[in-house]
Amino acid sequence: TTPVWVTGTVIRIERINPHSLIVIDQPRSHQPAQRWVIDGPSPNILARMRLADDFVMPGQVLTVCGFVLKDDAPIDSARQLSGHLLVLPNGKRQFWSDYGVFQKCLAPGEDAETYRREAFGR
Repeated sequence: TTPVWVTGTVIRIERINPHSLIVIDQPRSHQPAQRWVIDGPSPNILARMRLADDFVMPGQVLTVCGFVLKDDAPIDSARQLSGHLLVLPNGKRQFWSDYGVFQKCLAPGEDAETYRREAFGR
């Protein structure tokens, strides 16, 4: 129920069914980077959102707001996050998914429906 903000370097993006994945490495002081696997929408939904394959590329820095999965069982030492809001390298805030409470990733006064309309061109 508590949103988590993660900033890290994009390692890879996988547009696979049933959910797309973004893998990022979050730097940590005096420790190896924490790897995160960010769960997102299916490739069909990404196409409906008109997100080009290169909307974010490996090597770029990405910030994600989302929710740690309940079981949070690491996959090869990576933590899992259900991503809701992306902050792209150019600073644009991009709707990613709303499996959960997307509104909790927004600042007071921001409207979740505005993000959804923008993402789907409605």
